[in-house]
Amino acid sequence: MKYYTKNGREYARVTSIIREGIPNYSLKKWKERTPNHEEISAIAANDGKAFHYYIALELARLGFLDTSTLRVDFTLDYDDELLENRLTAAHRFIAASNPDGPMTAERTLYHEEAGFAGTFDIIMRFDSDALYEDMVWELSHFDFLEPVSDDDVWLIDVKTSGKVYENVSAQLMAYMILIDANGFPDELRPNRIASLRIKDDDDFEFREEDKKKGLRLWTDAWARCVKEGLVH
Repeated sequence: MKYYTKNGREYARVTSIIREGIPNYSLKKWKERTPNHEEISAIAANDGKAFHYYIALELARLGFLDTSTLRVDFTLDYDDELLENRLTAAHRFIAASNPDGPMTAERTLYHEEAGFAGTFDIIMRFDSDALYEDMVWELSHFDFLEPVSDDDVWLIDVKTSGKVYENVSAQLMAYMILIDANGFPDELRPNRIASLRIKDDDDFEFREEDKKKGLRLWTDAWARCVKEGLVH
């Protein structure tokens, strides 16, 4: 279990709670057949952190984001070509989604009562008219459970992995709980959750996630970790 530390207190990380509390059999099998899985995972994690940092800087340059809380937690030994491809895909997503209204990203939040913490990727709104009317060709990249409106506020987890697992919905619902506990203003309080998979070939996939399923998965993972004494 990994923890954030604040004022001398440890807060269990959302991602660690999910990793410990939700079995991932596909990942387990991959580790069993891949002797150097730790090295591969470390390189992939560093490349992913570099991407998150540079896309946040780009959103700030475009005027969408304040980067005052942005942290550099990666090494400079990342794949330049891969980063460039991913940034291209991110630009395509920005062009297709037409960000509109307040936005924030990469903020670490703490739940003082429950003792857990996490860093969400991005909260944003879409210009729904532009999305549906001007960027029809891009809709093949989007998967919505319901029609999008300008009133929707999205909490999005950005993935650079080859696959998005169902536990991403649990991760997002944990962040929703953290956002509620930290008293976010209404204009930044999400009502919908989604994963955005940035592919290595300049493309992207955006998928709305199920909040009910995510809350159930998160609650189960949380209960297991509390029972085992991993959250304190």
